[in-house]
Amino acid sequence: MADHSLNPEQVQDVVCARSFKLVDSDGRIRADLGLSSEDGSPGFTMYNKGGKAIVKIVTSADGNPAFVLFDDYGKPRIGLHIVDGRPRLDLADEKGYLRLSLFTSEEQELQLTFYDMDEKPRVSLLMKLDGESGIFLADKDGIHRCTLTITPDGKPSLKMTDEYTYSRAELDLSDLGNPELRFNNESGNEFFSIP
Repeated sequence: MADHSLNPEQVQDVVCARSFKLVDSDGRIRADLGLSSEDGSPGFTMYNKGGKAIVKIVTSADGNPAFVLFDDYGKPRIGLHIVDGRPRLDLADEKGYLRLSLFTSEEQELQLTFYDMDEKPRVSLLMKLDGESGIFLADKDGIHRCTLTITPDGKPSLKMTDEYTYSRAELDLSDLGNPELRFNNESGNEFFSIP
């Protein structure tokens, strides 16, 4: 077995360079560490045998880091980002379209969103810091049309809206726990209720 150890004299304490490339026995680049030619931000990329990127660790021009995993065809499938100090996880389909995101908002709300083939948000689950949570269903334009929420004290509410976001039907529980159903006109004004 060959001895690949180095003499202490052969080891440098500091190596300075703008780029490092790791090649296999056939001379193919399998990984590189370097600076972006566009904005000078550092990045690390690993490649498969076909030369397609499969892993990237990058830093954007504004300093936000990202970790991206690619499939065998070079499509980004999983992305883990820090955006403005908030974490975000993105999952994409085989065409590279965004299909799912898990992130925290500016208000530190935790949100899970599912997207359609046009990358429009269609289903969202939200939990606020105060414990309020909800499910939001959107139409093909990404407009919330049906919302189911639960307040921090456990009171549920169901609301349905039209394409102009006016509330058209609402179902709630009163403070005594009795159901209340309301119907609204095109302007969002109530015209019928039970009880």
